[in-house]
Amino acid sequence: MATGTFLGATLLGFVVDATASRQYWTTELWDTSRVGRLDKPSNQSVLGMLARLAEPGEPDRRLWLVLAGAVLVVGMWRAVRAYRRGDDLVAVTLVGLTSCLVSPITWTHHLYWVVPALVVLLDVAAGSPGRRLRAGAVRAGVLAVVVTVPLVLSVPWYFPLEPGTPPTSASVELLGRSSFTCLLLALMVLLPTRRVSSAEPSAVQRTAPPRPGGWSPR
Repeated sequence: MATGTFLGATLLGFVVDATASRQYWTTELWDTSRVGRLDKPSNQSVLGMLARLAEPGEPDRRLWLVLAGAVLVVGMWRAVRAYRRGDDLVAVTLVGLTSCLVSPITWTHHLYWVVPALVVLLDVAAGSPGRRLRAGAVRAGVLAVVVTVPLVLSVPWYFPLEPGTPPTSASVELLGRSSFTCLLLALMVLLPTRRVSSAEPSAVQRTAPPRPGGWSPR
């Protein structure tokens, strides 16, 4: 439905003003100077990471399309699986994480999807009895720490990137300026899905008032 709405609205734009629509989709959409440089460390999208790796050149847009498409497929596949298992929180969180990664520009204040991801990790880390589940709880706890520490330390800000800055190694770019991007990718792939039992009553069912005397479904 969302994809159909997007395509319909875009087509309507071409019908109303084809010239302006063509200019937007071929030129203005890619002009990031209106909001800031594409390679700024505060841009933690996949395209921002590629722009920093390509510095002082321009990122390969074709490579970005391939990587963004792969991220979109994996992220949405995992979101659908989580939704079908009844874990709505993980499903919507995966959609949010994926959108941050595939967007051309994702400023650090757009990364609030990490918060519900940490809630899920802490919930899983609390654990349930059973050897297999304990192993999953340990993995969730470790991932929560790995995600939280760089966020609290604000790692990308230790690696400022000003115009004319000489290029650095790929490891500095990935683990330094693009560390939040790497964390988003890790969460998109590793965020656990909790199996929600269909037999468990929902919150609405648990809080619904008792039926009046003599009530009948007819």
